[in-house]
Amino acid sequence: PHAADALRAAGYREILDLSRDGAFADGNTALTTLAALGHILSAGAGLSGGRALPDMTVGICGYGRLGKSLCRALLFLGARVVVWTSNAGVRRSLGACGIDTRYREHGRPVYDLSGVDVFINTAPCPCLPDGADTRGITVIELASGDNFPGREDIIRLPSLPAREYPESAARLCLSALRRYADGERYGGENTEGGT
Repeated sequence: PHAADALRAAGYREILDLSRDGAFADGNTALTTLAALGHILSAGAGLSGGRALPDMTVGICGYGRLGKSLCRALLFLGARVVVWTSNAGVRRSLGACGIDTRYREHGRPVYDLSGVDVFINTAPCPCLPDGADTRGITVIELASGDNFPGREDIIRLPSLPAREYPESAARLCLSALRRYADGERYGGENTEGGT
């Protein structure tokens, strides 16, 4: 209640205004990227017959803030990357850098997963057709919403990765709230000690 009161006093009617906070969005992107990479690397032998990341191809559906971050990190770690996007400019730019891209009509499923060992969805809409055969492919969901209804074979990592980094995610939310709250009420609290 105190945080909500402070937000209202600062002129923010909706908590969704946090999504316009660049520092919050960047922090969430970094944590979510680490959560996905951490899962892929810690799963190790369970992914793609125990192959190392440089021997794997990772597909990324969507090339927004999170897709870009994942693409950079995976390339840095030596993985081959395939990006699905409807943006022709992005496909040209990535192609010029030697990154494989595939066209995905906005809001439509990806049908061809050939050659992909891990498929990561960052787009908040259904990205695979109902009943898609994903045997032999690890599918990781990072986007918000239920984009794989009824599928038990999907690894769902939350967009704010509370399961992977609960303290970091909580601190990220708290620091964003504090930026919108009045200084008297929240300015003196210790961010290390909890809420």
